[in-house]
Amino acid sequence: MGGVAVAVVPTHREGVTCLDDWDGFGQRFTASGTTVFRAVRLSPDEVVTAAEVEARPARRSSPFAQVYLTAVVAGIAAACARDAVALVRGRRRNFFHGTAPEPRHDAVLQTTVGRLSADAYAARATVLEAARSLAAAQADGSVAAMERAALDAARAKVVVDELTTRAATGLLEAGSASAVRAGAALDRHWRNARTVIAHNPASYKLRVLGDHALNGTPPPVGSFF
Repeated sequence: MGGVAVAVVPTHREGVTCLDDWDGFGQRFTASGTTVFRAVRLSPDEVVTAAEVEARPARRSSPFAQVYLTAVVAGIAAACARDAVALVRGRRRNFFHGTAPEPRHDAVLQTTVGRLSADAYAARATVLEAARSLAAAQADGSVAAMERAALDAARAKVVVDELTTRAATGLLEAGSASAVRAGAALDRHWRNARTVIAHNPASYKLRVLGDHALNGTPPPVGSFF
């Protein structure tokens, strides 16, 4: 065939070996482990050449994966908000310099939990808007529509990453020393979020978004857009 091509094959096919060697400190199921291919047989309908991709640029599949992962991160923000409520409600003692005897009535902690609630809401709303853009693009099928969906997925990722990282830190603020007990494992939210986020750095998304805004440059066709 010659040239660069992409093939999609089932993991159970002879010659495909998936190694469970991913040792990230957070989210486990990111498909980040090693996959070995040895003389794997391919059928013509499993192969897409680079020329075919360039000839039909509207066939972007990456925005779906990007929105999916951003939804995972938004879910972590929701978990932070939920756990903060349970944590503060369960505390019976407050700091001697707190604004109320019980933490749940402390104005400072109420503000912290309120911020978490707002961040979780904003993260969810952002993902839903990106999903609507993707659904509209898939129905339209045009190059322009798919490019808009890719850009919207990038915008959503940047915003949700920031909201969720802040929420994961805010959860620890809401619980103070009670939140950092090893048994509670509340640090998992920060670790999980950062692990997913690190697979696709927002800095590259921002550059592409800026280039498009200033120069009309379309987003690249590839697994990250």
